[in-house]
Amino acid sequence: MAKRAILLAESDARQRGVLKYHLQSDGFVVREAMDRSSVLAELRRRPFFSLLMMNASLDSKMDGLELARQLRQRHPSPAIILLTTQSSEDLAIAALKAHVVTISKPHSRMQS
Repeated sequence: MAKRAILLAESDARQRGVLKYHLQSDGFVVREAMDRSSVLAELRRRPFFSLLMMNASLDSKMDGLELARQLRQRHPSPAIILLTTQSSEDLAIAALKAHVVTISKPHSRMQS
């Protein structure tokens, strides 16, 4: 059985490393990105991921939700999870409209 692949986009190297460790220990293949341009580069190299998991404040040029909207238009099939420190009704509504799931940070392995 092929392992499911996740594109993990997190600007904080420490958080990215912790998330990668846990995802790999659960059997996922994890590709890393640290900003918008590296997300787009990974998607050019490997256009099919089971899941895109990205920080809501990934990049100063574009927030994670806007990037998710654009990615959804080009790559409609993978699930997208947006990791965020914000918790607002506006963000929740915008995420639902974009077919994106939000998870509040900090998060723990016990929350899953």
